[in-house]
Amino acid sequence: MALHTLDAAPTTIDHPSTDDATSHDPAGSTAGSTPVRRPGGRIARGVAAAALGVAAVAHMPVAIEHLAHLPYLGWSFVAFVVIAATLAGSLLVESRTVVWAAALLLAAGALALYAVSRQWGLPGTDDDIGDWANTAGLVCAAAETVVVLVAATVLVRRARASRQHHEATAAVRV
Repeated sequence: MALHTLDAAPTTIDHPSTDDATSHDPAGSTAGSTPVRRPGGRIARGVAAAALGVAAVAHMPVAIEHLAHLPYLGWSFVAFVVIAATLAGSLLVESRTVVWAAALLLAAGALALYAVSRQWGLPGTDDDIGDWANTAGLVCAAAETVVVLVAATVLVRRARASRQHHEATAAVRV
């Protein structure tokens, strides 16, 4: 699937909480105007939500495992699971830019910490240094990479669409 298909559902620029509607010129003129397409439609939301769900489920066993001997790490995994599940649920309901940005930051942060844990270790533990082929770690890294790619694509396309919309609106007002 090509990344350009991720914005399959047209949505509004001026109503960030709606995902599957189209709108006309926000200035009120609907005669002759065309619907504005907003990236982040159903396909992108579904893919990102599924990937966040996979990452959340994959982190559950390590959260429980680490709560006893490294509480800070265990609770950070619990926080990841809760935040990832919340973001996944939010993406299934709506397509808000803030949710996409939060999903991108969560997944990118998790990937960075995964790399640090495998390269240098985390405070209090060096068990994972060099364990790049750990199945659960690879599943999480793959899911988080999908979230980063989809969210980044949606956010970049939204920025472009918003800029084009504002340029077109400014040109009409002149």
